[in-house]
Amino acid sequence: PNVLPDPAVEVNILEFNLVGPVLAVRPYCNNDYYWQVYFDINRVISEALTVAGFPAPVASQNMIMKQS
Repeated sequence: PNVLPDPAVEVNILEFNLVGPVLAVRPYCNNDYYWQVYFDINRVISEALTVAGFPAPVASQNMIMKQS
C-alpha cells in the first residue's frame, strides 16, 4: 500500500543460476516505509508464485557412488 505510483515498479532478471532466474524487484516508496514495503513485496511475490503453481527453488546435489 505504500508503494509510490511514480516511478513505476521495476522488475528485471538479475541473473540465471542453477535453480532458476533471480529477479530484481524495485518498488519505490518513502524511506519511512522501506521495511514495510520490503517485507510486503516479498510476501506478495511468494503468494503469487504459489497460486501460479511455480515450484519453490530447491538446491540439489547428485552423488555418484562407484563400487570397487
